[in-house]
Amino acid sequence: MNEILKTRGPRNVWLVIEGDNGAGKDTLAAQLPPVGFEIINAHAIAQSAEKRARTFSGEDKVSAFLEYNRLCAELVLGARSHAVQIRYWPSTLAAAYADEIMTWEQAQDVASLQAKLSVQPTIILYLECNLDERAKRITMRGPLLNRTDDVTERRAARHKAAMAAFSKRLNQWRNLDCSTLSPKEVFTQTLEILNNK
Repeated sequence: MNEILKTRGPRNVWLVIEGDNGAGKDTLAAQLPPVGFEIINAHAIAQSAEKRARTFSGEDKVSAFLEYNRLCAELVLGARSHAVQIRYWPSTLAAAYADEIMTWEQAQDVASLQAKLSVQPTIILYLECNLDERAKRITMRGPLLNRTDDVTERRAARHKAAMAAFSKRLNQWRNLDCSTLSPKEVFTQTLEILNNK
């Protein structure tokens, strides 16, 4: 992987990992530093912004997470290596729609603006995972994170529909169904996607 990425020239890869709660975003990101990726979300500035965003609710929370997304993008631009970012504006807006903070029209309007104004990653990898598997993963990690995630079918369907609409605005979008894959298999397929970009 390092050898192939080195042949890409001076431009570093910016990988965004998207997906609904429990899809395996953090698990995948944790496997990437040994192959030359910095996890942007682990930066102290990013962690502080995320912690602050989680204190809000409703539209204020959406605005705070969009600002967090923007800040992470700035950190990526200053990175000296390949960078991986867990979630970007599509996740923020999909969650806002799925959680009924925004209407479909509101989410699409903001997405249109974000697609035009935001810095675009090298690749956005959307981890798809069926609801039963995600619910199982969330149940296992819930006590560790001291939070609960909504895993209702209605929310999952709304989130998936929004992400599908946003994917059409971003030509660097790739889907990876990880419902039946081990973390190692997800990692291996991610490397294949990156090497073929």
